[in-house]
Amino acid sequence: MKNVSFIIPNYNAENTIGKAIESIQKQRYKGKVEIIVIDDKSSDNSLKIISKYKKIKLIKNEKNLGLAKSLNEAIKLAKYELIAIMWCDCILETKNWLNEMTKVYNSNK
Repeated sequence: MKNVSFIIPNYNAENTIGKAIESIQKQRYKGKVEIIVIDDKSSDNSLKIISKYKKIKLIKNEKNLGLAKSLNEAIKLAKYELIAIMWCDCILETKNWLNEMTKVYNSNK
């Protein structure tokens, strides 16, 4: 079972970021999962919301770098081989989503 690093780029997503994080944390996955949120200098309450969650790696850009540079910075810090990039307004539909995705990944050498 592969361990997974989720990377969530965030910019002014105070209305959705909490639900996105919770949907990852609710996964029934036996491997290790890390969540990295990279904030691209949000001006809303996103950071306050993100800080409520435990075991989240939060990267705060000092200036707005844009999506590509932000993702590259977060990927450099990922601990695990399998990286899942998830937008801050997405919610994993089921608690078995990650199991299904890794099953497909592992089935195709």
